[in-house]
Amino acid sequence: MITDKELKKLLNIKGLVRGSVLKTDLKYVLDKEGEKGVKEVKKEIKKVVPGLNYDEIKNTDWYPIGWRAISLLMIIRIFNWNEEEIFKMGQAAPKNSFIARTILRFFVSIKKTVEEIPRYWRKHYSVGKMVNKKIDIKNKIIITYLKDFNIHPCLFNYFRGYFHTITELATRSKNVNIKTVEIASGKNPYHKFTIKW
Repeated sequence: MITDKELKKLLNIKGLVRGSVLKTDLKYVLDKEGEKGVKEVKKEIKKVVPGLNYDEIKNTDWYPIGWRAISLLMIIRIFNWNEEEIFKMGQAAPKNSFIARTILRFFVSIKKTVEEIPRYWRKHYSVGKMVNKKIDIKNKIIITYLKDFNIHPCLFNYFRGYFHTITELATRSKNVNIKTVEIASGKNPYHKFTIKW
């Protein structure tokens, strides 16, 4: 269960997330746990955040970013999902996301996809910044940083899965490997994703 202190902290985080992200969470629950699982998530979420009503959420509207972490944390707790399951949830997200499906139609190469990542991030989150540090298509390696995004650690395995699928779709490779190293550096903490295929 999310403690009152943690809940307050998450609800006070500045920033917004698109409704599509929250709906994508619920779509994965539906695929894995069926209608019964979806009903349980909706019921439990209402107990901690009465305003978070999945049925009223619109894909392109903005919602408090704390809801994003609360949604994922509640789903993890309800179904006792481990890190591997959260990674799989992230892997499924680009295929389930309304915004991702719309944008990915225009990504014709891995180079174009990586170059668009910073702008693409802003389609989903009002906070945080994706910065490409290395794009080496010849040697099949990309290093990208997520800066100024310290919402909750549960999200990083999810993002690993998400970037895994994006890379698979862009490269058509089945040998994608993504490592995440969380680093705090002075006033600019960032999270480093190393992507190989």
